[in-house]
Amino acid sequence: YLPHGVDYHLFKEAAEKKENIEELQGVSHPIVGYFGTLTAHNDIELLEYCATHLPTYTFIFAGQITGGNYQPLKQLSNVRFLGRLPYDHIPSLCATIDVGLLPWKLDEWIENCNPLKMFEYLACGKPVVSVPIREAEKYPDCVLVCPDKQTFCQAIESAVLTDSSEKAEVRMKLAQRHSWQEQGHKIQNLIDDLLKHKREEKTDD
Repeated sequence: YLPHGVDYHLFKEAAEKKENIEELQGVSHPIVGYFGTLTAHNDIELLEYCATHLPTYTFIFAGQITGGNYQPLKQLSNVRFLGRLPYDHIPSLCATIDVGLLPWKLDEWIENCNPLKMFEYLACGKPVVSVPIREAEKYPDCVLVCPDKQTFCQAIESAVLTDSSEKAEVRMKLAQRHSWQEQGHKIQNLIDDLLKHKREEKTDD
């Protein structure tokens, strides 16, 4: 089993450059962010709860809305929807936010998903707050997994208040171990081992 990889250097470079994209000009920190298609699978009530209980935090959502009722969330003064952005804007957006979210409704598909954006957040050194999914639970030092909306909201605040450059470095190192380059090396090693085994079988014959 090989999970998603991440374009580590692309996101790491964005974190180092710290270039603010046009869409985030004038947006006040702390910024809580999510990028990706916005659907009915996202826990909109959870997001409304957190945005309401953290009024001094700005919640940013980048992606096309394809389902679900986001109107109540849109009406909150500390929430911004950026729409679908070009992919080359995503690393800079990721580097600008203070916390990355994995905020889905729990069903069998979500509980077993392997979210690509998790390692993109981590490659920028960002703390991640997630609903309980198996892949996120594997990295308790880097991802805050929360069972309900109260702890999810508290985790966002805690992530901002307790973040540090040392923690960011730990997250980035974890992401580096899951880069596409490293995943490619793992696949190559599996192929090499298989070919070696086949050669040994022929020699035995």
